[in-house]
Amino acid sequence: WEFKYYMRQDIECEILDSTIDLYCKRHKERYGVATSKLKKLYLKKLDFSTYIQRKSKNNIYATLFINGNLAAFMSGVLDFSNRSAVIPRLSINNDFSKYSPGIVLINEMAKVIINDKSIDCLDLSKGDEKYKYQMGGKEYKSFDFDIL
Repeated sequence: WEFKYYMRQDIECEILDSTIDLYCKRHKERYGVATSKLKKLYLKKLDFSTYIQRKSKNNIYATLFINGNLAAFMSGVLDFSNRSAVIPRLSINNDFSKYSPGIVLINEMAKVIINDKSIDCLDLSKGDEKYKYQMGGKEYKSFDFDIL
């Protein structure tokens, strides 16, 4: 396997495109909802999260390849005010699920963050996915407000 990460730098478009393809594939497998070609194009070219990954100098991105195939990826931003890496997108390739590529990816990224003295926290964002609890995650309340 091969782990690669990108922090505070440009990411190759082909890597971004392949991760969006994996994201859509996983979404279909998990929720039974196919992503249309138009939606996939939107995600690759216009989506805010993708735009941030392409242009921000506060980005964080990691990939895990197994036998040359994309097995997992994560993407997010560095939040220096909270000394954290916020990861709203993480997806795996089910073809490699028996190897737990998401867990391997998170572990490898945690090693990087431990050595980066500007980051104290790997925030895997909202959600109650099993792996978050397995890796020591804790529940906390979040609130949304509408101001009229």
